Amino acid sequence: MVRSSTIRLVKVGTFAVPITRFADGRYCASISGLETGRQRVTGRDLEAVTAEVERRLVQVINGQTEAAEITAREARLYIAAREVLVPTGLAVDQAARQLAEAIGILGGPAHLLDAVRFYATAHPLQRACTVSEFYATYLRDLETAVLNGDRSAVRLTNMRCDLDPFVAQFSSRQLLGISSAELQDYLNARPNA
Repeated sequence: MVRSSTIRLVKVGTFAVPITRFADGRYCASISGLETGRQRVTGRDLEAVTAEVERRLVQVINGQTEAAEITAREARLYIAAREVLVPTGLAVDQAARQLAEAIGILGGPAHLLDAVRFYATAHPLQRACTVSEFYATYLRDLETAVLNGDRSAVRLTNMRCDLDPFVAQFSSRQLLGISSAELQDYLNARPNA
C-alpha cells in the first residue's frame, strides 16, 4: 500500500486543489471541470506539479465563465438546433463537427448543398428505394472503392456474404419500410446469431 499525505493546497479563484505526496516521492493532484472531466497531474517536481495545477485551474475557470456567459438567445438557438437534429440521432456537437469537416473537405460552406444535390443525383437512394436497389448501388460504390484502393477486396467479399441473405429475403421491400421487429426476427433466425 502506498501512503500519501497532502503537502500543499493550490488555490485559484474559488477552487482549491490539494497536492499529495506519495511515499515513493511522486506528487499528485486531481482536477475536475465540466468541460475537461477529471484530470490527474503527477510528477516528481513539486513546483512543476504546482504550476501545472494552477495552469489547468485557470483553464477550468475560463471554461466555466464561458459557459455561464451563454445568453438567453444562444440557449434558444441551442435548443432549436437540438430539436432539428432529433430525427438524425446526432447531438449538436457531433453535427457541428461533421458539418465543419464537410465544409473543410468542400472548401467552403457555399459548396455544401451543391455536393449534397450531386450525391443525391448520383445515388438515388430515397425513401422509395428498395433493398435490391440500395444493395446494387452500395456494391457498385464498394467495388469502385476497392479498385481505387480505398477498401480491401476482403471487405467486399465479407459484405457480400453478410448482405446476400438479407437482400434475398427483403429484395422487393422499400429499405426504410422494414421495421426494427422484422430486422430483429431476421437476425435471430440467422445460423450464426
